[in-house]
Amino acid sequence: MDKKNIDDEIIPQIAGDPNNEYINDLSNHEIDVIYENYYEKELLKKKKNILDMSLNEIIHNTINFIDNFQSDYSSKVYEYEYENITDKKNNIIKYLTAFGLYIRENDNIIYLGIILIILSFIIYLFSISTLA
Repeated sequence: MDKKNIDDEIIPQIAGDPNNEYINDLSNHEIDVIYENYYEKELLKKKKNILDMSLNEIIHNTINFIDNFQSDYSSKVYEYEYENITDKKNNIIKYLTAFGLYIRENDNIIYLGIILIILSFIIYLFSISTLA
């Protein structure tokens, strides 16, 4: 049996000729495929869902939502004013659009929903107490 030296084996080159500068660089399509396969999947894995959070985290985030509402909402209003020139007639549109921008950010819609559910429960209790 003839033993071969590992250094004598021919190894196929994946990228082709190492002296060819066009083969060594990744194309935009290959970079996009790598981004989709690795980074987006990792980001989706690391993002916590509301069902993955403890009750303590949900309450903490809801209180932070209430606490930071004024400053965050004001920054969205200023952001909208900076991007769009508005006159006095469009004030309602300005504030509603800024509210929409604020709600879409992070998980603010979830915490707004939690606040509305708690508020509706309190209103329901008051309506029951006034009937008796």
